[in-house]
Amino acid sequence: MALVLDDRCRAAVARRRSRGKDTRVFVRFERGSVRAGIPWVVATGWVQQRRLPEDLEVQRICDADVYLEGRIARYCRRHDLVVSAARLGPFEWLLMADQYAADLIRVWERSSSTAACDEGPAPAPETSDREPIALPLRREYRVYGRGAR
Repeated sequence: MALVLDDRCRAAVARRRSRGKDTRVFVRFERGSVRAGIPWVVATGWVQQRRLPEDLEVQRICDADVYLEGRIARYCRRHDLVVSAARLGPFEWLLMADQYAADLIRVWERSSSTAACDEGPAPAPETSDREPIALPLRREYRVYGRGAR
C-alpha cells in the first residue's frame, strides 16, 4: 500500500519536467471551510518554496519527490491514496482522487493505534458495544425534466 500517482498525474509531472520546472509534490492536511462543513481537507499541489518544514517525509514516486505529512505517511503504509491531476487549457493542478481522504484518515486514526501501526502486523479490531463509524459515501442522483421517471 502506498501513495499512488495515477496516469494523469504522471503525465503532468512529465510535462512539468520537460519545461524545466520543479516536480516536487506536497500532500498535507489543510484547514477547509468550516462554514461549508469541511473542517479539514487533504491538499496536494506543486511545491513552491525552496525550504520546506522539517516534519515532512520524502518519498520518491515516479521520478517525483513527494513530501508527505506524518499522519498521511502512516496512513499510506496501510492503505492506498491516489493523487490525480486536472487540466483546463494551459492551467494544470493536482488533486486527491478520493474527496473523502481526510475523513478516512481521521477515522483510521481513531480506530487504531497509529504508533502500533508503524511497524508490525495490523492490529486486531477491537470489539465494543458502540456501532462502527460509517461515512456517507453513497450518493443518489435524481433526474428532473422531460422523460424522467
